[in-house]
Amino acid sequence: MLKEHGYLTPFNDDWTSSIFLSQDMVAIESVAYDFLSAEYNGSFTNSKQKVSYPLLKGTTDYLRQAASSEYWPEGISYDPENDGIPINSLGVNEHWNNKIDKQYSRNLGYEEGIELIFIDNNLKVLNAPTNVTLELVNQTDVKLIWQDNSNNEDGFLIEWKDTVSGSNYEIIDSVGANEISYIDSTVKMYPSYIYRIAAFNNSGYSNYSDPIIITDIIITDIQKKYIVNDFRLYQNYPNPFNPSTTISYSIPEKQNVTIKIFDITGSEITLLKNKFQQKGSYEINFDGSDLTSGIYFYTLQAGNFSKTKKMILLK
Repeated sequence: MLKEHGYLTPFNDDWTSSIFLSQDMVAIESVAYDFLSAEYNGSFTNSKQKVSYPLLKGTTDYLRQAASSEYWPEGISYDPENDGIPINSLGVNEHWNNKIDKQYSRNLGYEEGIELIFIDNNLKVLNAPTNVTLELVNQTDVKLIWQDNSNNEDGFLIEWKDTVSGSNYEIIDSVGANEISYIDSTVKMYPSYIYRIAAFNNSGYSNYSDPIIITDIIITDIQKKYIVNDFRLYQNYPNPFNPSTTISYSIPEKQNVTIKIFDITGSEITLLKNKFQQKGSYEINFDGSDLTSGIYFYTLQAGNFSKTKKMILLK
């Protein structure tokens, strides 16, 4: 509607960011009416008559009728499937408690009715990383570089799959916000892999970057990952996880091993391991059922060796 003709644009001139989504069209129109009636508090004159819509009496009678057959004229029945079972309601019609609180039945704790959920105006869509390039380092490691197209991510997920076995993509690691490179030193079992990257935050994930392939990786020893000749703390898998994940590590000599979990503030959450262990490779499970979604850290301490990695709990 045009202002110069005496009409008002809806939602305080911010209609492009006021979007109602529902599978119930009656509920959508009910909520839309509440917003319009709250914002419009007068009347105007068009070229023919003085109008006080949308506060005109009877404006929403059609919504009441769509919501309940109690308001239908006598003798009217709606059976679009012709199965002998009439439909008595096309949706939910109700109005909020007041224009300040804007609460409907479900907002007030009832099991049925409308629930109005406001989306944070500061929530921004995560854009997928682009311009990913790969570079082979030392014939076995792969360096990834990408363009960061978001400014509200918590980090990036690095995924890969080999081109031989027909496996699905797996998360191999994650990096923090604003990072634009990563070196994958994971032991390779095949000479070529496909990589892709996605941004993430507590609200979800971006689309993935276009997949990119690297070839000619040198497999020097297919059993390398089973040989323990140094201290290693591996990225947990799966990551992100819900609610449990596996942490793997290896030690080249007998040591007292501790594994601790910390939250984003650096506070210790739990002590997973504290015992002497012989040389070898080990796995331990971490269950985050009692924790909230977010970023956590796990630290391996063995003798003079200490290593920390990040993991993400997404419920």
